[in-house]
Amino acid sequence: MATNVTVSLGEDTVAQIRQAAADAGLSLSAWLGRAAQKQLLRDSMDAHDRWRRENPLDAARADAEAQLDELDREAARIVEDLGQMGQAA
Repeated sequence: MATNVTVSLGEDTVAQIRQAAADAGLSLSAWLGRAAQKQLLRDSMDAHDRWRRENPLDAARADAEAQLDELDREAARIVEDLGQMGQAA
């Protein structure tokens, strides 16, 4: 569900946004919504990067756990493939 929001922007900014929206084939609202979502994602990524810099041991542990999880998934796929090969024989 969309919520209406009143925003005040400078005339030049509005003109640039209208042009960017038209170039992208989007309505003004859709373009602004997409721009806001992109900025929120950037902010989230920046916060994550900052946390990783401030917590290097925790970040390294998280990386190692993610790699181990991927290896576990790969091992499970191999075991499943071997089981299917054994059934086919």
